[in-house]
Amino acid sequence: MAKEKTSTTKGISQKIYKAKDFIVGLNYKELYDKCRLHAQAFYKDVRFKLNDLNNTNYELAVYHYNQGNLSDARFRFWFYSVFWHDRPEVNYFSGRLYFEGGDFVKATSAIEKYIASGNTTYIQEANYSLKAAKGEVADIHEVPLTIIKHNYDTLAKKYNDIYLKEPQLSPQYKLCNALNAHLNEVGKPFGNRLLDLGCGTGIIGKTLKEFKVAGHVTGVELSPKMSEIAVTLKNDNMPTYNQVLNISIEDFFSSSAGKNFDLVVGSDTLSNFYDSGKFLEQTTNVCAANAVLGLLFKTNEGTENCTFKALTEEFLHSPTVINDHLKQLGWKIISEENIEFFDLSKGKCIICSR
Repeated sequence: MAKEKTSTTKGISQKIYKAKDFIVGLNYKELYDKCRLHAQAFYKDVRFKLNDLNNTNYELAVYHYNQGNLSDARFRFWFYSVFWHDRPEVNYFSGRLYFEGGDFVKATSAIEKYIASGNTTYIQEANYSLKAAKGEVADIHEVPLTIIKHNYDTLAKKYNDIYLKEPQLSPQYKLCNALNAHLNEVGKPFGNRLLDLGCGTGIIGKTLKEFKVAGHVTGVELSPKMSEIAVTLKNDNMPTYNQVLNISIEDFFSSSAGKNFDLVVGSDTLSNFYDSGKFLEQTTNVCAANAVLGLLFKTNEGTENCTFKALTEEFLHSPTVINDHLKQLGWKIISEENIEFFDLSKGKCIICSR
């Protein structure tokens, strides 16, 4: 028993001496340097991951906003604002989310914070949105193209389901039917060169191709997601549109004077324009001498030239003013019909010829 205790004690003593020798032999400076390097690497790694989390959450929030997923976007921007305060743009997007949800009071507060930050990335959109949210609509003469594009992009996938639940009862179909009737009456039933201004998902081009009155079809559409749908349409196993230009109508006009289209259609296109006179003049400039023009637009209730509806971010026009512009530009009104849009907005369908 005594021998076992002695052996155990001796073993412990040997381990102690070895540990002592190890500690005495340590290079403390080298150990410190290694620990410091490991700590620095760990800190950099954590910092990188936090920054990546910052960027990832911001990008996800913007992605959901651009997809029209308002609840997901609100959550992401809220989550971002809890942990980070380095992007003034968050206030702009939060303001737009409130605006699109109809809460103009909170929209005003958030957008004012963004403007006060001095950031200019979305300053044009913010200044416009602030006026709209505060009801200063008399000062609004244009909606920024980025906002128009966003609004139509978010509608693209569900556009036909919402706006064209019963296609043959839609204002678009009534416009196409009226154009078809007139073109047949005047002996132009086939192959007209069609310009579809603001072609959206392509319902106008497809319907006029089915009626045979449209031959070569050019679409102009600002929204990439609307354009993507329009280019997939087919008539008789051939693409409906010969080309869909994914540009603004203003850019199209500035580069396409003298195109001489036989048939031009603007279906709810005037909703994005304050100056109807300028729009109609530029439209006339791309028409052939004996062209036919079809217009579908939302009307205001008063006699004012143009009013702005903040909730839907669109311009409403006076039929009297539109008719006067058309006559001054040499157009003859062939037919004029009251119509109602899916949201019960009042409108007009006008067919005219030169």
